[in-house]
Amino acid sequence: MRLLGACPACGAEDTMASGERYTDDAGRITCQSCQEQWPEWMRLLDEERQRGRQPIWVDVDRNKVGVRVAIGILDWPARRTVIRVANAAVIEHFGFSVTYATEGGVEGLLDDEPIELRNFDDKIGLFDEHQFPDNPGCQRILEWYGGLMRVLFENVLVVNGQNLGRGRILKLDSSDPDYQRNVHGLLWLTLYAHSGQADFPERVFGRLRELDRGFAGSYLAGLTDAEIVAFYVPPPGLASGRPR
Repeated sequence: MRLLGACPACGAEDTMASGERYTDDAGRITCQSCQEQWPEWMRLLDEERQRGRQPIWVDVDRNKVGVRVAIGILDWPARRTVIRVANAAVIEHFGFSVTYATEGGVEGLLDDEPIELRNFDDKIGLFDEHQFPDNPGCQRILEWYGGLMRVLFENVLVVNGQNLGRGRILKLDSSDPDYQRNVHGLLWLTLYAHSGQADFPERVFGRLRELDRGFAGSYLAGLTDAEIVAFYVPPPGLASGRPR
């Protein structure tokens, strides 16, 4: 887990990280620049907010059956965009397709093994619907996807030698008229940095445009309530199968 913002002790930007997950140090936060420590990151977060600062916490959690990203921003407006692009990247990289579950996700064959990874309902991430932690193909996909999430949210994003910082996509101004374009731009750079292939971002966005020409595009990030009603709920008078 990382706390994005200035260190209260030394002022360094985006250098605060928590201890090893599932250990006694998990809640402790340390500035990797000045080595100052705080015993509880949540208390530090509250104290900083009381001082008028707005640090952002973000956590990319990778376990044996999934990857989940938790973000300390309520109703982050780019969430569905990130899910759609990241899933399109998995589809392009592994030759997969969209899974037609209401929560959406990806599915396909890898090393002759069927794999279905679904979206979390309320967070960015994918989990193995069948809970097979020993499936090596599933682990390959989750490792690749988790790496993509870490580049986007936790690691320093470096493109052609230029340091673009950590979690920059979380700091974009959502009131900016160019917000959506800026989100796409950072996703483009992240895909390039993660894959190391100059043509990969264009292939992913091309695949996304292709999926959006049919129903598959709606399932990439899971169906909205309005789409569930439109796709699955019969109009009044047809619920019984007969018009009234």
